[in-house]
Amino acid sequence: MFLSCLKIELAELKKIRHDWWRFLIMMVFVFIIPPLLTYFAKIFFIKDEMIFVGMILASAVPCGISVVFISDLLRGEPAKALTATTIAHLISPIITPLIVWFFAHEIIEVKFLDISVLILKLVIIPLIIAQIFKYLKWHESLIKIGGTINTYLLVFMLWGIVAPVHELIITNWKITLSSAFVAILIMTINAIIGARFGRDKKEDITWMVVSTFKNFTLSSVIAMSMFGPMALLGSVVYGILSNLSMIPMELLSKIKTKNFL
Repeated sequence: MFLSCLKIELAELKKIRHDWWRFLIMMVFVFIIPPLLTYFAKIFFIKDEMIFVGMILASAVPCGISVVFISDLLRGEPAKALTATTIAHLISPIITPLIVWFFAHEIIEVKFLDISVLILKLVIIPLIIAQIFKYLKWHESLIKIGGTINTYLLVFMLWGIVAPVHELIITNWKITLSSAFVAILIMTINAIIGARFGRDKKEDITWMVVSTFKNFTLSSVIAMSMFGPMALLGSVVYGILSNLSMIPMELLSKIKTKNFL
C-alpha cells in the first residue's frame, strides 16, 4: 500500500470542485450499488451466510489504486481515476465498516471500530507515510522500482491469501461456482451503469473501471483476520474475478463508438 500510495496526488482532490457531484455519484457506484446487488443476489443464489459476508465485504471496499494504471491502459482518463480512488480510500475507514455492519450484523458480530482501525492501518497510515516521503523528495527512486517490488509482493500476498482456502474452493466447488456467477453478475451490472454515466468514451472507460475494480487485498486481509475462511472464500472469488474483468473491458475499450455500452 505504501508503494502504491506514492502514486497518489492529494492535490488532485482540487479537481473535485469542478465535478463534485459526479465524484459523489461515483462513490455510490463504488460503495453502495455492489453491496445492494450482493444483498439481493443472496435471496436467490448465495446459500452460505459466511460466503455472503465475504462478498459483502469485497463489494464494500474501495476501488483499488490499480484503477489509475488500468484506466490509462484502456485509454480512459487516469487523472479522474486517481481522484476517485483517492476519495474512496480516504472515506473507506468509515464507509466500509458501516456497509458491512448494515448488511451483515444479523449474521455475524461486526466490530465496526476494529474494522475501521484495521483499514486505517492498511490504508491511511501508508498514505500519510507516502505523502511524507513525497514532501521530502525521497519517492522518485522508490517509484522507479515500486512496480517490480509490488509485483513480487502481490504474488506472495495472493499465495498467502488463497492458500488457506484452496481446499475449501475445491471441496465447496458448487458454492464457489455460484459465488463466481453472482460476482460476474454484480460486476457486469455495475460496469454498465458506470459506463453509461460518462460523457464521452474516455470517461465511460474510466467510470467503468473505477466502479468495477476493488481493493482485493484489503477485503481479503479483513476477511481472513476477522470473519474466517468461508468469508475469505467469498472475498477471494469476488476479488479474482474483479481482476479478470480487465480482459472483457480491454475488448470493449477498442470499440470506437462514443457510448459503447
